Amino acid sequence: MTVKASGRDTNDALSVVEALCPAGFGPPPHLHHHDDEAFYVLEGQMTVTCGEQTWTAAPGSFVLLPRGIPHAFTVAAAAVPDTDDHTPAGFDRFVAEAGRWPAS
Repeated sequence: MTVKASGRDTNDALSVVEALCPAGFGPPPHLHHHDDEAFYVLEGQMTVTCGEQTWTAAPGSFVLLPRGIPHAFTVAAAAVPDTDDHTPAGFDRFVAEAGRWPAS
């Protein structure tokens, strides 16, 4: 994950993180209390669940995961480089604190 725009850059309005996710990667179902999450898929595919809806996001797809709604995603067979955007900012700090995945 590479932070492209941090809260410091945007007066805490937005954070933009570029992610390269391997096949099978995905967080367990979770929700955000304070920020909305959005993806713009550049390559590959991911299966996304938000609330009661599940769909496939392919290249060019925009995915909005509103705060307060449980969601999850799983990367399909190909790696997916995407932008992971959060409003307001904060996810950028999590990425910096968590370090690299997988740990080497």
